[in-house]
This record gives sequence, C-alpha cells and structure tokens, in this order.
Amino acid sequence: MYLIVYYDCDTGNTMTAREYLKKCGLTEESLLMKWAEESYEPLFPGNTVVKSAYDIKFAVNDSGELMLYQEMSD
Repeated sequence: MYLIVYYDCDTGNTMTAREYLKKCGLTEESLLMKWAEESYEPLFPGNTVVKSAYDIKFAVNDSGELMLYQEMSD
C-alpha cells in the first residue's frame, strides 16, 4: 500500500487527494470519470471497485489536465 501526498507550493502544506483536486479546479467525479474512460485496473490486486480519489494514482499537469498512472512491477 502506498500513501501519495500532494504538496502545496503556495502554503508549504501537504494536501489530500481531494484537496489537491479542489485546488486545481477539478472534481473527484471528473477523476473517476477519466479513470473509467481509460479503463485503468484497480490499484490493489483483488480489488474490483475504485470508489474514490484515494484509490487512483494521478497528477495534474501544467495545462490543468488529469494524468493517471499505475505502478510498474519489477
């Protein structure tokens, strides 16, 4: 299990996934929709449902677009 922390350069504070989305002007719903459109697999083996932003590894690029990614195995 991994903990992804987002850093706010303006305040120096860490943010949750939901706080990061809000700061970037995005919604959790838009993240879940993008995940569904791109048919990403669940992050954890045996997990069949992605329920929230905390279940998806993502970033927002300089253009404000969501970028999804997965762990690469050895």
